[in-house]
Amino acid sequence: VDTHVSKHLFEECMQRYLAGKTRILATHQLQYVKNVDTIILIQQGKVTVFSHFQDLLNQRPEYAELLAAESESSDDSSLEKSSMKRQFSTSSTRSRTPEASSGGTDDEEEDEQSQKLNDGLEGTSRGVVKGPIFVKYFQTGANLCLALVLLLLFVCTQFMASLNDYFVPILVSVEEMRHYYITEAKLNNTNDTSTENLDVSSMYNYIYVYTAIVVGLFCIAITRSLTFYKVCILCSQKLHDMAFSALIRTSMRFFDTNPSGRILNRFSKDMGAIDELLPKAILDAGQICMLMVGSLTVSCVVNPLFLIPIVFLGAVFYWIRKVFLKTSKNIKRMEGM
Repeated sequence: VDTHVSKHLFEECMQRYLAGKTRILATHQLQYVKNVDTIILIQQGKVTVFSHFQDLLNQRPEYAELLAAESESSDDSSLEKSSMKRQFSTSSTRSRTPEASSGGTDDEEEDEQSQKLNDGLEGTSRGVVKGPIFVKYFQTGANLCLALVLLLLFVCTQFMASLNDYFVPILVSVEEMRHYYITEAKLNNTNDTSTENLDVSSMYNYIYVYTAIVVGLFCIAITRSLTFYKVCILCSQKLHDMAFSALIRTSMRFFDTNPSGRILNRFSKDMGAIDELLPKAILDAGQICMLMVGSLTVSCVVNPLFLIPIVFLGAVFYWIRKVFLKTSKNIKRMEGM
């Protein structure tokens, strides 16, 4: 684990939560040896037991030199951090203007930077995820022509689905009318085979049209999904290549100021979310938006009075969405730290 995480585990878990219990810590980090009760040293196949930390320093002076070197490096890092604090404080004081002090953006940025310098923890973004972020995501792996084709496939899929919903009542009403005419003819004791054959032929035509709509819906939907996931794969590959290229070209100071676990987390958890979770989430969101537009259109065409409850329900669900996203985004951002 990272340095901050290991320190937190040792202080809060082993020394505080597990206080009074027998604890065994296998580590190569000498800074934790100062706070243990008994030290067991394994070196070149031999096991040596020391009753306390001072006993280790007396019998093994080389470890005292290592601890002194670690103390000097920690002092240097503390001096560097305090120098960064003074430099940041000076630059922020110089950059303060009446226009900037009237808003809250600079104060939030200073608070974030001060927090980063104080505890070294990773900062999180704030606010909503704006639309240009998704546009830039698709621009990494798709051109304008491919994006228009993908949008057209989404629209055509929803058009076929809405057409299917609109055509089913027509098919049912035609079958009911045909059944009514046949029943009426039997009650009147008539035997008009030409009318019956005409009704059957007309019914078959409706069935053929409905079958064509369903087959077309499946074909377009499958094509849309394959094209969409192909674009997402290209975007993910491009983003990974861009991130890796930027990482290998950065300066060594970046690796000194950022723990290795945090860097690996960007390439494991974050890229895993981009590869697995993001395409499914975008596809579901696109389908839901198109389905909502199609359902509203069909409902308004069938009965315009449906607009009255739709407006009320839309306001309620918009408020629920706003509350949910505000909580969900903060939780997800904390998970990504």
